[in-house]
Amino acid sequence: HWLAGDWDEQPVHKVTLDHEFYMSETEVTEEQYRHFDPGFKNLEGASPCAAGMSWDEANAFCAWLSKKEGKPYRLPTEAEWEYACRGGTQTDFYTGNMIKPYLKPLDSALNLAGWYDGNSGTIQTVGMKEPNAFGLYDMHGNVWEWCADQFVPDYFERLKSGAANPFIRPQTLYPRSVRGGSWAD
Repeated sequence: HWLAGDWDEQPVHKVTLDHEFYMSETEVTEEQYRHFDPGFKNLEGASPCAAGMSWDEANAFCAWLSKKEGKPYRLPTEAEWEYACRGGTQTDFYTGNMIKPYLKPLDSALNLAGWYDGNSGTIQTVGMKEPNAFGLYDMHGNVWEWCADQFVPDYFERLKSGAANPFIRPQTLYPRSVRGGSWAD
């Protein structure tokens, strides 16, 4: 079968996570985010999901929520996000494999899991597609999701050298990582 993903998402590789972590069942909604920032202007206009904030804003939201609820909220690392997204599967999407490149019929594995350019014209309400085995929604599509890590072009070379439990990388000139895709991709 055709393997989904861009050049920087290949090859499939093993990563060891040696700690527990939590992940929200859905993307943060605009309503939830406005409790933190009442003046928030969503990138897409009125929307069911909070979208268009910077990494710093997303990180500040996690810090605010941690203080408010007394729990250690934070953005996931890419490795944590990938583990949570897959939900124990080894397929292209947690709902199955894409059979042909760039063929995205409405009955495809991607359509079952997420909103993308083939089935949506805008951001959609959270939790409307099938959840994965961990009960997480919208891991594929709808809005991009920030990760704690920064994108590093030599990530796979680092893994070959025996890196386990990929870490939150120190500040570099590289941009922060996003995962999941969006309604427009």
